[in-house]
Amino acid sequence: MTITDLTSYEKTLLAKAIEGEIQSVAGDVSTRDAYILKMDTILYSADGILEGLDIKTGHDVTRCNYLPRAVQIHASQVMGRGFDIFSKFDKEDLTEFEEGTQEYEASKLKNKIEAVNADIRRQYIEGVLDDNGGKGFKRRIADIAGSYGYAPVKGFWDEENKKYRLSIMEKPEYYIAIWSNDDFRERDADVCIYGISKSQADRIYGKFLEDGETFNIMSNGKTSDPLNQLSGASNDPKRVTSRRLIQVVEYTGYIPFTDGLKKLEGIKFNALVVGGKIVGFRTNNLPKYYLFQNQLRPGRPYGESDVSEEAIDIQKTLYRDWE
Repeated sequence: MTITDLTSYEKTLLAKAIEGEIQSVAGDVSTRDAYILKMDTILYSADGILEGLDIKTGHDVTRCNYLPRAVQIHASQVMGRGFDIFSKFDKEDLTEFEEGTQEYEASKLKNKIEAVNADIRRQYIEGVLDDNGGKGFKRRIADIAGSYGYAPVKGFWDEENKKYRLSIMEKPEYYIAIWSNDDFRERDADVCIYGISKSQADRIYGKFLEDGETFNIMSNGKTSDPLNQLSGASNDPKRVTSRRLIQVVEYTGYIPFTDGLKKLEGIKFNALVVGGKIVGFRTNNLPKYYLFQNQLRPGRPYGESDVSEEAIDIQKTLYRDWE
């Protein structure tokens, strides 16, 4: 099924259904984003460590932050030594058959076929890694997950280059999980949200608009808060742009049964929503999202940073002693 199989009314209903699913986890996303922002400020800006410290007037502070090093050390320990890829299979026991019998020869041939298939799988995985930055690819995942608690990766088939791509989401807050149940391990959908300029939206996606339609523009470009651009989650000028952007939502998964969308009941799909308008839809060759969670705790949706609250307190104590 493609976008041509949807009527204008169905596309409108689908856009609203997707928005409803995203808004259903708005509270969870807000809590998660606050944690990401906190860790980002602590790790990559001295302001996060200085917050709450009573530095006397006239005193200088030696801004020597050891916390990023903790993340680097963990990433090196996990991924710095390299690794080998193995592919195994269940080998049939030939001792159960008399040598030379038809059953023996059939099992022997089956083992050979399974061995060849296992080696093909190994070569394929090695090829995918080579196409996506080699073994340093997983080191980057460890860096991001160690900083913020998790690292989302989007896998998809690149039809133009005939390769399977793995794209690390450098800003993990752009990823939203629509959880299936309260153990936070299975998902109804994976969502990627970001902003683009109106000029880019018109150039790339304008051809999908119907006569008289226009893309909805967000009030501002607060890139650290892609779910609700009106709330302004960040005051960091490095993460905020004053340019008014258009929201892009890529939704992969299921939606609840919806009146008027019976054809999508129980169907997994990928939809692209730009400025509130459906501009892409398909039910085959879907992208897959891999969620690499760091220090995952039971019954919690996301992992935690390598930098603990105790480590943060120690760093603040050093700042106090150095003033």
